[in-house]
Formats: sequence, C-alpha cells, structure tokens
Amino acid sequence: MMARRGVLGLLIAVLAGTVLGGGHPAASASGIWVCTDNDCQPYRYDPAVGDPHPLVHPDRPIAPGTPFARLPETWRCPLCGAPKPQFEPFMGSVRQRG
Repeated sequence: MMARRGVLGLLIAVLAGTVLGGGHPAASASGIWVCTDNDCQPYRYDPAVGDPHPLVHPDRPIAPGTPFARLPETWRCPLCGAPKPQFEPFMGSVRQRG
C-alpha cells in the first residue's frame, strides 16, 4: 500500500507539472525558463521580471510575477523569436555552445 501511494504521488506531481508548467513535465524551482534555440544567447524568462517589451504585442507588456505557464501561446523569445515550446525549465546552468 505504501509503494502505491508513492507512485500515485509521483504521478500526480508529474501531471501537475505538465498542466501548470506549460506542457513540460519538469519545473524549475526558480520558475525561470530558458530558450533552447541554437541561435539564441540563450534568453532566460524570469517571472520576477516579466517581459516589458514582448515581440508579438509590444503594447502589452508581461507584468512581473507572471509565471511561464501563464504567458500567451503567441509569446516569443525576445532575443531570437523562438516560440514558447522551445523553452525548457532552467535547472541552474546553461549548456555551452561552440
């Protein structure tokens, strides 16, 4: 019975991460998401900052405190224009390119 509860808890956590984390099963503790486009620097979306100058609707800034999951589906990386699905939870280090 104890093992079943552990598996059920894990399943609930994964499903919650998928629904609340914008379709990605993992979520970073900081809430920061990083662009994975190879042409990007990479850009990190930080919900504490938001996005004051979004590419798609520059007249509608993303307010500080907005979690990644609440960004509009039309939102794009401000540096390279990559769509929202090209972001992954930031886990503390950015992969080196070169």
